[in-house]
Amino acid sequence: MSDASRSLLLTAYVVVLTAELVGDKLLYTIAVLASRHRAGPIALGAVLACSLKTAVAVVLGRMIAELPVWLVRGASVLTFLLVALAIWRHSEPATPPEPQDEAAFGQGLVAAFSAVLFSEWGDVGQITTATLAARYRAPGIVWAGAMLALITKVALAVAVGIGLRRWLPWRTMRAVAITVCLAMAILIGFGVAP
Repeated sequence: MSDASRSLLLTAYVVVLTAELVGDKLLYTIAVLASRHRAGPIALGAVLACSLKTAVAVVLGRMIAELPVWLVRGASVLTFLLVALAIWRHSEPATPPEPQDEAAFGQGLVAAFSAVLFSEWGDVGQITTATLAARYRAPGIVWAGAMLALITKVALAVAVGIGLRRWLPWRTMRAVAITVCLAMAILIGFGVAP
């Protein structure tokens, strides 16, 4: 890899990570999911969805930035409402679930993949990735740098979720998860949150 390629990779990583960490909803989504499910499937689902969305950003470039605000907002609101509903409908067990339960692997993976895929279109990180790819005409390097940034972000969010799972009682965690999802839906719906 040439010096210019390494420099672009680092630039994409730093710029996308900075854009993604400032007020982005993926942190909340993944942390809430990781507080209820095993870390592995949540991280894998989120990374797979991020990979797909980053590839779309690199390929379609500026078209992502042109998505109607109402469409992006509507998809995000609907996603948070569906996650809140799923948490609310999930009956409370007599004892807290074991996060190592193998049967829950698929549920966690699908939940994280869907939540990230349907709520993260046209966000700052995706637009930044699209802009870098269009400007430098190096989609592979920009994709790699953006994915490293998103993997870092997912790891941070999963760590927060695991911490919540360890410190909060099951009922409190469930109430907090539903409240966060509903609050994010309301804030996004009114245009207060990105």
